[in-house]
Amino acid sequence: MRKMGYGLAASLVTMTMACGGDFSPTTPPVTDTGSSIWNSSVQTLVVENHGGGFTPQPPPGSTCLVGAKKFTLTVATSALAWTRCVGDGKTAYTETSGGRTLTAAEMKSLDPVLGALKVVKPDGACITDSSILTVTVTTPVATQDYVDSGSQCSTSSKPLLTRDAIQGSLDKLNTLAGP
Repeated sequence: MRKMGYGLAASLVTMTMACGGDFSPTTPPVTDTGSSIWNSSVQTLVVENHGGGFTPQPPPGSTCLVGAKKFTLTVATSALAWTRCVGDGKTAYTETSGGRTLTAAEMKSLDPVLGALKVVKPDGACITDSSILTVTVTTPVATQDYVDSGSQCSTSSKPLLTRDAIQGSLDKLNTLAGP
């Protein structure tokens, strides 16, 4: 088992206290309404915009959908990996990928954004002209998929997170990934 650096360990303790949770390595992913999914039991967090929605048809030869992005954060190593769909609407859209290790300050900057990912009750919202946003959390016990609250008509069996909170996470992770 890897030892965590002091900064990351302190961040996890602070995060646990800030979330008001009493989490341990044997805590499964959160599914209770009002609870933040970002806590000290999270090993990996994947935030994804599946792309598409109400957009023009991608040019011929495209291998991904407009707007598609996927960010994978491995907490223990502060590793951020990403895949993005890039194109200009004239040439084929293709995936680019990369990765980097986040600094302790960058990891800490994620706490408020990822802490805002809280399970919400279904409200009947059905957005049919935009892409689906998802989050997947892995703890030592299990993996849990979450979907944005605007997609509850097409995905009713998963816990919901607000679309705004997922989009905020995507935006922050995209910024940390760089150009």
